[in-house]
Amino acid sequence: MSRIVRDYLQTGFYTEVLFRQQGIRFIAITNGVDSNDKNSGEFAPFLNIMNEWYLRDCSRKQIAAYKARGNAGIPTTNHAIYGYKKDPADKHHWLVDEEAAAVVKRIFNLTIEGYGISQVATILRKDKVERPSYYMAKNSVGTVQNNVDTSQPYEWIPATVANILSKPEYMGHTVNFRSYKESYKDKKPILRPQEEWLIFENAHEAIIYEETWELAQKLRETKRCYHDRTGKANTLTGLVYCADCGEKMYNHRHKTKAKNGVDPITGLYPFDHYECSSYARTNMRGEISCCSHYINTKALRGIILDTIRLVSQYAIENKDDFIKK
Repeated sequence: MSRIVRDYLQTGFYTEVLFRQQGIRFIAITNGVDSNDKNSGEFAPFLNIMNEWYLRDCSRKQIAAYKARGNAGIPTTNHAIYGYKKDPADKHHWLVDEEAAAVVKRIFNLTIEGYGISQVATILRKDKVERPSYYMAKNSVGTVQNNVDTSQPYEWIPATVANILSKPEYMGHTVNFRSYKESYKDKKPILRPQEEWLIFENAHEAIIYEETWELAQKLRETKRCYHDRTGKANTLTGLVYCADCGEKMYNHRHKTKAKNGVDPITGLYPFDHYECSSYARTNMRGEISCCSHYINTKALRGIILDTIRLVSQYAIENKDDFIKK
């Protein structure tokens, strides 16, 4: 009886309603239940309740053991993440998988160089780098090899790259309690907010330096257009904000057929300026918010240069005071 379904209400529905309607004879040998014998099923509802109580009790014990292990700093995952492998001498300790770790380092380096997650995925596909699920299946890591599609070993997708970039484990940390389930009956886990994660630092060897990981997170917070249609890198993307509403300033630039062409000194195109993103978004819908706050990129760089010169002069003339500040 305990093997039909995991819910006593559903068990009762199947045995008392659905099986009868469909003309199905149900027999539970070890419980002595036979649907053709009406007397044999009198105690079946009580059996179903006891079976579920047993499952609930087992679930409580498993959760208690899971929490004790997680609070002690032992990884709660069944297998090591991509880039690591389990230590043969201690299954709770991770060792660096040099082949996969090299790919992880490359992903972080490409991100810092200015490539987005889609661009990184494209580069890895072109270079025929094995995607994590295929690589782990090939090396018989965990149970993932049973469900992986081996027909496309190099099919990297942006979500995979983003997932790798988001893991603090690559700094050598153990991260527990990322998700939970409201009930043992639930199939899909619920993700916890990052502030509720339990992180144990320096639990295993790091693949990525902390400064590198932090820089990658900072760069990912802003949608960056390093090389647009002009072919020029925009070094100020994500760094300019509206003084009134606090929203980011959008950069607009494009090629022009003007006779003077590109400024020979700055290398800028004549049409290169910033405006408030809040204004740009709402203006298209006719619901104007904030105002344009237009500023030419050449003028903005001039302001930045003047500021650098001013601070540099102050630092030279007031070295001790500058160091204190």
